[in-house]
Amino acid sequence: MPPKILLIKHGAFGDLIQCLGAFKALREKHRDAEITLLTTKPFEKLALMTGYFNAVWVDDRGGIKSVLTLRRNILKAGFSFVYDLQNSDRTDWYFWMLFPRQPRWCGRVWGCSHRHNTPHRGTMHTLDRIAEQMALVGLHDIPSPTLDWMPPSQKNFDLPEKYALLVAGGAPHRPEKRWSVEGYTALAKHLLEQGILPVLLGTSADATQTDAIAALEPRVKNFTNQTDFVDIASLAKGAVVAVGNDTGPMHVIAIAGCKSIVLYGNASDPKRCGQRGQAVTILRVPELQKMTVDEVLKVL
Repeated sequence: MPPKILLIKHGAFGDLIQCLGAFKALREKHRDAEITLLTTKPFEKLALMTGYFNAVWVDDRGGIKSVLTLRRNILKAGFSFVYDLQNSDRTDWYFWMLFPRQPRWCGRVWGCSHRHNTPHRGTMHTLDRIAEQMALVGLHDIPSPTLDWMPPSQKNFDLPEKYALLVAGGAPHRPEKRWSVEGYTALAKHLLEQGILPVLLGTSADATQTDAIAALEPRVKNFTNQTDFVDIASLAKGAVVAVGNDTGPMHVIAIAGCKSIVLYGNASDPKRCGQRGQAVTILRVPELQKMTVDEVLKVL
């Protein structure tokens, strides 16, 4: 029987995207293995699409009943090795709940067979931390994340040759990570003057922000709640530039190769989670809401 491997990565979206290189490297390392990814519901479709996994399990991260069911399923599956790329208090708990039948385990948890316990791991960039953890199992050349497995979008967006992506949203509970409506509106007006159509991207949670921009500048194209990650990647490949906050879609856009300008305040640290790609510029000020459009245009 082929060996069985379990990978754990719950999210968030940007973090999961940055794990794509490690997923690919582990698939190549364990060519003959049955690899299962344990993730959360929002990322099930994306994970299956990559082709890196034989199966995807959804972790609802519920209470004790859910945890006991997960324990039973892990033990029944007979995994010979677990790669914990989430490395949270919860996934540490998963290791201990398997006692005394823990498989070999690569993660940060005390007592595991391949422990990543470097003192500065909490301040490392996600990609650097993953690379250092993978070195523990002999993987020293983790490839950069790519989207070469992703199919083209089947939607016809009917856009002109020159358009720019504006990712004005972000986590609703972190408004300090969003540039102002006024800033994005001024940027949109500038792009229009240059013959470039601004295209707003976001989910329903971003609608308050994106709809406000569209109301102030009706000439923009507002695709709020009309795109998934496949659409975003396809749009990124044709855009002349993308400007956005520190949010998951900007990781996809950057990896797709689009010239990207990502806006940061002190609410998040690009040294730990910044987007990486062929043409990425990080623009950071202490208070993102106070960033001026002139500061963005200097980079643009």
